[in-house]
Amino acid sequence: MKTREAAIDYLNEVDAVAGWIGKRLGGARIRVVQTKEKFGQARVYCSFGFWTFHEFLYPSYLWNKFPQWLIKVDYYVLGPITHQLGGLILPLQKWWYTRTYKKAIEKFPHLREAILTGADWPELLKGIVPDDRLLKDMDNNPADY
Repeated sequence: MKTREAAIDYLNEVDAVAGWIGKRLGGARIRVVQTKEKFGQARVYCSFGFWTFHEFLYPSYLWNKFPQWLIKVDYYVLGPITHQLGGLILPLQKWWYTRTYKKAIEKFPHLREAILTGADWPELLKGIVPDDRLLKDMDNNPADY
């Protein structure tokens, strides 16, 4: 049986891994809204593509940093163009997502289950998970509840 201190250390380590995954995903312009440990799982809430030029420049910002006039130009003029370009980058972002989780499993093998069962997009990870039990856990435990 784990002691309280060991359990807290484990949860802190899972939280640190979630932060590590989030930082790597942000490098590929994947919008990471939040990273945390929840119920012993590394949760990284993210989305792919982008709708506006602002999202491309600042992928994880929740508030728009542009002046009001530029926000309107971004939404109504640049937005449709940027959204189409976001669709082009989508396959690259999905590849980077899969690669990041694969690297996380290699770097933190002792947290493999916590990393995989808390994934926001488990369907992108099925190719790297040979363990059928984890696949069932991922299907029964969606992170986006």
